[in-house]
Amino acid sequence: GDPAQLGEIEAGGLFRAIVERSEPIYLTEVIRHNHDLDRDGAKRIRDGRGVEAFELYRSEERVTVAPNAEAKREVMVADWWASFSGGEDALMIARSNAEVERLNLMARSLLREEGRLGIPEIEVAGQRFSVGDQVITRINANREGIANRMSWQVAEVDAERREVTLECLDLERRVVLDSDYLTRTNGKGTPSLEHGYAATIYQAQGATIERAFVSAEGGMEQRDFYVAMSRSREQTHLYATSEIQLQRDEYAPSQPSQREPLDHIREAITRHDAQSAAIDEQLRAPLSQLPTSELVARRSQLEAELREARRSQPQMPEPQGDGPHPASVEKPSASTKPELAVVEQLLAERRRLAITAARIRPPDYITQTLGEKPENPAKRARWERGLELIERHRQSHGITDSGNALGAEPRSGLERAEWSRQRNQIAALQRELGRSQDLDRAISSGIELGR
Repeated sequence: GDPAQLGEIEAGGLFRAIVERSEPIYLTEVIRHNHDLDRDGAKRIRDGRGVEAFELYRSEERVTVAPNAEAKREVMVADWWASFSGGEDALMIARSNAEVERLNLMARSLLREEGRLGIPEIEVAGQRFSVGDQVITRINANREGIANRMSWQVAEVDAERREVTLECLDLERRVVLDSDYLTRTNGKGTPSLEHGYAATIYQAQGATIERAFVSAEGGMEQRDFYVAMSRSREQTHLYATSEIQLQRDEYAPSQPSQREPLDHIREAITRHDAQSAAIDEQLRAPLSQLPTSELVARRSQLEAELREARRSQPQMPEPQGDGPHPASVEKPSASTKPELAVVEQLLAERRRLAITAARIRPPDYITQTLGEKPENPAKRARWERGLELIERHRQSHGITDSGNALGAEPRSGLERAEWSRQRNQIAALQRELGRSQDLDRAISSGIELGR
C-alpha cells in the first residue's frame, strides 16, 4: 500500500499508523513514467513539494489556465480528443462525479459527430450507450468475470432484449450484460454501466494509461494530485481556472501582490487532509498544544531515544556452519516511534502553514535572499524550493531573526555543517535566479541580508 495515496472513505488512517510503527520496505524506483518531468513531478508531490511540481509542469507548458469552468472543459476535451482519436489510451480525470459526467457527455458528443458510434442505443440510468462506446462496469459479477471499474468497449447493442455485449480493453474477454445486470445499482445508487472517457480520482487510482488530462480544483488536496498526476506512462496535462477574487475596498482593499490567480491550486497541492487513526489522535491532543520550539525539542529527544533503543538492541548470534546469515533486526521502543511520527506530522502541518503565509506575503528575509516571486514558471519553481528550504531550516533551528534567512552561523560542529549545507543550497538557487554575488557573501558571513 501507499499512505500517500487516497485513503479510506470513512474512518481511516490505520495503514499509515502501521507504517509509522514498523520498518516498512520502500519502493523508490518509478517505472510507470517514461519522462523525467512526470517522474520527478510525482515524487515532489508525494514529498510535500507540490508547488515545485506545479511550477515545473507550467515551465513545460503542461498547465492550461481557462477563464471559467466551461472553457476549461472545452479545451480539456479537445486535448483529450486529439490523443484518444489517434488511438492512444487517454483518460480525463476530475474530482467529482458531476464533473466526470459532464466531461463524458462532451466526449461522447464528439464521438457521435465523428461517426464513431452506432445508431441503435440503449439507456441505462439516464445515459445512452451505443456500439463503439468506451465504458466501465460498476457492479461485480464474479461468475461472468465482471469487476467494478473494468474498462470495456461496446461491441453489440440489442435494444429489444435490453442486452449489451462488451469486449474487455485489458483482457481477451467478451461478456453479455443482460437486462437484470443493467438495472442493478450498488449501495450508493451508482449504476451498473458508465461511460469511460473520464473518471474520478478514486476510479483512476491504480490505473495505468498513456495520457492523462487532469482537472485541477481548489477543493483538491495533496493525495488527489498525487494519484491523478501519476497515472500516465507518457504525459499528464493539468487544467485550471483562475481563482475568483471578490474584493470590497471598504473591507478588503485590493492587494495584488498578496494573491495570484493560481494560488488556490498551489495551496491545494500542498494541503494534506489524510485521516489519523484514533490511537494517533490520542497522542496529538496534548502535543498539539505545545509551541513549535517545544515540539522541535521533543523531536530531538525522541530521535535520541530511538537511536539509543537501536544501539542497545541485542545482535543476532553468528550462524554456525554453512547456514543462512540472519539479519540483525532493530526494533525501536513501542511508544517512541508513534509519538515521533505524530510530532513530525504536527511540525509538517505548521511548516505548510508558514510556507503558505510566506508565499502570499513574503517576509523581508525571503525577498532579500531570493528576490520577488518570478513570473517565469521555471524560476518560480526554484524560488519556491528556496522558500521551502528556508522555512524548514528556520523551524528546525528555532530561528526568529527577521533580517537573516538562515540565522547566524552556529558554533557547534554538527550544526555548523548543517548550516553550511543549507547556505550552499540557497546560494546555488540564488545563482539560478540571477541574484547578485553580494547575497552569496551575505549568507556565508551570516550578516543581515540586504542591509
